Amino acid sequence: MWRQYKLASKRLANMHRYSRIVVASDAMRLEYVRNGFAPKKVEVVLLPAAVADSPRTMRADNRLADALGQAATAGSTSIAPNQPINLLFVGRMEPLKGGDVLLEALPRAAARLSRPITLTLAGDGPLRLEWEARARRVCSHNSAITVNFTGWLGRPAMTALFAASDLLVVPSLWPEPFGLIGPEAGMLGLPVAAFAVGGIAQWLSDGVNGFLAPADPPTAEGLGDAIVKCLCDPERHWRLRCGARREATRFGLKRHVSKLVGIFTQVATETNTV
Repeated sequence: MWRQYKLASKRLANMHRYSRIVVASDAMRLEYVRNGFAPKKVEVVLLPAAVADSPRTMRADNRLADALGQAATAGSTSIAPNQPINLLFVGRMEPLKGGDVLLEALPRAAARLSRPITLTLAGDGPLRLEWEARARRVCSHNSAITVNFTGWLGRPAMTALFAASDLLVVPSLWPEPFGLIGPEAGMLGLPVAAFAVGGIAQWLSDGVNGFLAPADPPTAEGLGDAIVKCLCDPERHWRLRCGARREATRFGLKRHVSKLVGIFTQVATETNTV
């Protein structure tokens, strides 16, 4: 532990000599400023959401975007009646990712929505077996709940899973630096329910592309309520889907690179004038 402390102290001292520190969210910037870094030296550069990596995926993305726009204009809704609601978790299965809290929230959400719920967990990690056991217990006590584990998936499979889901849930308990999975899901019109931790509020706005659950402290009840807010009204859910797609366009690669180039140029200019 002492060795780790000395290493961290050395890294911190080195960082104070940097011309700029680039972070992914206002929440991260605030943490650096709180720890003694000059505000003008800490810059926020929003991370870019993943773009389609093949013509086939791009065509699928564009078709969904067109469908969202056309249906919104026509006043359509997105959740078919009498069908299970499809929730999605994507990420590493470890304590601070909050998968156990999400599983605990499912009975409350299913009861309040009066609909069966299917949760798909895509990912893996040291707690997978524990989460699988917890999921079996939850399902055994509530026939309206189904939980599936897929392991890690490639981009084409994830695109299909995003398109088949009604809501992404990000139950992270720690202050996520950004939470890139949210804007990535938004590119495919998928709204999000999440705890209000770290940089998540940088891209998730209540009533626009999902809802935030209180995080002081994070609870299964609060997360369940956020899920219900997203899904209880089909028309609202459709507006959230449209908002998710619209908000995700703010996190493009071109804007990300442009901001980085601007910072590099400014630092180079300052260095040459010293």
